[in-house]
Amino acid sequence: MPNRTAPHAALVAGIRKRLGREPGLALYLNTKGRLKNIGGQHAYVAEPALGVGTSDLVGMLAPHGRWFCLEAKTGEAELTVEQKMFRALMLRLGGFFAVVRTVDDSVSALERARNGESE
Repeated sequence: MPNRTAPHAALVAGIRKRLGREPGLALYLNTKGRLKNIGGQHAYVAEPALGVGTSDLVGMLAPHGRWFCLEAKTGEAELTVEQKMFRALMLRLGGFFAVVRTVDDSVSALERARNGESE
């Protein structure tokens, strides 16, 4: 089940704000789960095209279009089985994947990705 806590939402928003203007990085919020419609009823959003377990933030890094994936975690939260499978896929195909718990972690992750590291 997706993490819908206020601290998680704040972390994701902080990362988007900090990395959103980084040159050579296209970063997108991977929306999934359910939302409330105007009437207050739950409307389910279809799973993303990438599938179950995809990262909270996905994007591409210049100059070669390398996948850049960040999974935001708060507290003691760990990767789910599906997230571990997605991580393994990204690493196997040459992408970058990192679990981040702070905005500073995301900045460090971007630096590692730019240096050619996988995680």
